[in-house]
Amino acid sequence: MVVYRERSDGSPGCSVPCVMCRRELLRFRIPVVCRTPEETWFTGQLDELGAPVSKPTVCQKANARVNASRDARRKEALGTR
Repeated sequence: MVVYRERSDGSPGCSVPCVMCRRELLRFRIPVVCRTPEETWFTGQLDELGAPVSKPTVCQKANARVNASRDARRKEALGTR
């Protein structure tokens, strides 16, 4: 699967799949071609040595914060830490 991202000025941008997309690509063993933050191209499975690191999207970060605070409230209500 080729993942391509173009910036507003028309130049290629970093197109490393996000955390959730990476998980699904690995689950189905789909190889990728993507542009890294270092402006090089990576080709292969995302679990190979040298594969780029995925980052969570803004929504994935927000969901993680919501889940963490929900879990903390549950633990507090149960009297556990």
